[in-house]
Amino acid sequence: GGGGAAAVAVGRQRQPPPPPLREALAAADESLGAGLHFSLEAISAAGLDASGILAASSSKGEAFRRGYGEFFRYHRSPGDCGITSRSLKYDPSCVTGLAQRYIRTVLVVAVQRSGTHYIWEMLNRLGADVHHEGVGPDGSVSWFYAYKTTYYAINNPEPLSQHRFRHVYHQVRHPLRVISTLMNRQREWNRFWDWTHRQEPSVSRNLSPLKRAMQNWVVWNKHIETYADLRYRTEDTSPRDVCRWAGFPEAKCGDQHTKQEIVEPLPVRLLMARDSGAPAAGAAAGGASGDSPHAEEEALSVTWAAMDAEDAALSRTIKEMCIEYGYDLDPSVLPQTAASKEFKA
Repeated sequence: GGGGAAAVAVGRQRQPPPPPLREALAAADESLGAGLHFSLEAISAAGLDASGILAASSSKGEAFRRGYGEFFRYHRSPGDCGITSRSLKYDPSCVTGLAQRYIRTVLVVAVQRSGTHYIWEMLNRLGADVHHEGVGPDGSVSWFYAYKTTYYAINNPEPLSQHRFRHVYHQVRHPLRVISTLMNRQREWNRFWDWTHRQEPSVSRNLSPLKRAMQNWVVWNKHIETYADLRYRTEDTSPRDVCRWAGFPEAKCGDQHTKQEIVEPLPVRLLMARDSGAPAAGAAAGGASGDSPHAEEEALSVTWAAMDAEDAALSRTIKEMCIEYGYDLDPSVLPQTAASKEFKA
């Protein structure tokens, strides 16, 4: 590819607002049964075979719901030591003689700019003592720790050494959101890109900033797919459910004990409101976080057309992975609330 900066949409593209609350609730109800958050007709119109993509995905694992969240469990064979050799996953049949102090509960990994700061903050508000880009008593949330290596560009306050994690979760965010944020905040080559290149040489300084961000999103996610236990979407997964999936007690994952606000994704808030019969938080103008579910708009600096122009084959791969991960090509179908984006996403 080679459009470079010229291929990036000029100005800030305004996405259409999500549907009114009643329609959003209906869509959420439908997704509970189908496990899909997109229109098959729209996907076909883009020249993609959604059913084929989802069939291929089923060979990797299975999607199911627990609580208000939907997650994807990857098929894994017990005692697969290839997983422990390329990741920080703990398996007692493969990693022997490790002192208990190095075994932590949970590791959440992702592509950079996928909302790791958000889930780290929420888990800590709930009482799960995980650290961001470092190791906490209960675990870690880190895009760096997606790779098992000897050096990390950030590794504090307790640095990773021999640590392993019982549960490893793959957090994803819509590719247009991630790639747009990378273009806005990580456009120039820096020490983080240099570290990324050491792990994945295909994420090269020789690429245009846009193609580099595209390549990063693909290879990082595909690497995590080879060892993670579960996958979930930032946009519609409750931090409480992530806490529960990791096996923390309900006394920690429930909201009765914390006075700090737990910022729930918009679809979760809508489902919680449906079940309680009360209006969704923020359903009026503003809400606790100044966040209205009726008219959230996004301004994304990168479009599918720009990525098609940059590298059509790579863009198609991203579209296929986008669908496989349960997203519509249009990110507004599964909106991300402003409150959850405030955490350095």
